[in-house]
Parts: sequence; C-alpha cells; structure tokens
Amino acid sequence: MDYTEISKLIQRKEQNGVIATIIKVEGTVSRKPGSKMIFWQDGDCDGSIGGGEFEKKIKDQATTFFLSNEKNKYIFFEEFDENCKVQKKIEVFLEKLQTKTKIYIYGAGHVGVAIAQSAHWLDFDIFLGDDRENIIDSLNKENVITAHFCPPNDFIKKIKSCNNKSLILATRTTDIDIEILEQLSKEEIKYIGILGSKKRWNHTKSILQEKNIPTQFLEQIHSPIGLSINAQTPKEIAISVMGQIIQKNNLI
Repeated sequence: MDYTEISKLIQRKEQNGVIATIIKVEGTVSRKPGSKMIFWQDGDCDGSIGGGEFEKKIKDQATTFFLSNEKNKYIFFEEFDENCKVQKKIEVFLEKLQTKTKIYIYGAGHVGVAIAQSAHWLDFDIFLGDDRENIIDSLNKENVITAHFCPPNDFIKKIKSCNNKSLILATRTTDIDIEILEQLSKEEIKYIGILGSKKRWNHTKSILQEKNIPTQFLEQIHSPIGLSINAQTPKEIAISVMGQIIQKNNLI
C-alpha cells in the first residue's frame, strides 16, 4: 500500500486512524520493510503487515496510541519462531492519520458566508447551506463561495453521512437551531458553535432541555460563538470562530 492508495482511502473513509509501517525486520517474516496497514477509528483495517497474532498485537497498540497525546511511536516486536528456530524482530512505526474536518455551516447570511470563506482559506472542507433559494442563487452568481440550497432536514442528512465534522449554525431563527440540534444530539461532532447572543442561546437551551436532549451534548456547544476578541464585523467574527475551531482541534 503506497500513499496514493492511502489518499484514496482517506477520501472514501472520511475518518481518523493510525498508519502502521514496518521499518526494520530480522529473521523470517512475511512482510518486508515499507509494508503499511491502516487501523481506522471505527475498527476496520486496510492493508497488511503480516497477519495473525502479530497484527492483533499491533492493532491493540494502535488503539491505545490513537487515544494518547503522542504524535508518533515506535514499537519493537520480538519473539522466537519455533518453526524456523530463529529469533524474529520487527520494528513498527505508528503515525496518526488525521483526516480533514469538514465544516458544515447552516445560514448563508453575511456572517455565515464570511466563516465559510475563512474556513476555505484555511483549507478546511466546507458545506454552506440555507433554505432561502434567492440568497443561494445570489451567492452563486457572485461566485463569493459555493452555497447549497437545502431545507434543514436535508442539511441534517448530509451531516450524518460524514464522520469527521464540525457544525456552525448562523441561522435567522432559534426554531431552525432547535430542529437541527435535536436531530443531531446523538451524533459525534468535533465542534458545535451557534451564532447569537447569550440570551438567545439560553432560550434555545431551555427548549432543548425540555425535549430531554442530553446535558453532555448541550455542554459542548459554543454560544456565543468564537474566541473572545471583541469581534464586530462578519470578517472579525469569522476569524474568532475559526480561531476557536483551530484551538479545539489542536487540543484533541
């Protein structure tokens, strides 16, 4: 498996994982140095570094490594091969595979568009949606940023189909926020931010609590959105939001 194949797998899987690469071998082994295997976050695997009990042990190590703060790790595997009567030594290099976070933005007003532009400039994958067809048409004609017409239900379906995701709600009404958040309360989302005042969020939060939305889900939501830099304009708010997302990503 080479890096071209890995790149294609990343695009298909859209999730994080660990790449295990054989660096050095001694004795009789089935795989040569350079052989790679990916252990995905959902438990799936691609490629092979030897099979059997050896791969199982590396997978266990990769799972522990994935949850750690380490960026990479060397593993030294050694055992006596009874069949060949030789000591077998294998050195494996583990590195984390961090796929791009896709940022889903609902609300194509001035702030939503500014956030989408900033995210695009920072090389994030984005999806900007809104249920107001006239706004979408206007944005696409101006080539400001690619925007998509979709009602909240279609937006929710798109988010659920993606594994590595962040969510920003820059909507015109709390009703839309409540509809989207209620449907996504069981999803694993890296970052959730909602545009608006503290008063607006308290109102939204109280209704979601009445709907028995888990406290753990509500506590991860950032509202008011963005870092506290006294942002005023849409572009300033966008910078504060992207700063908060970068901060969140770098803490994981």
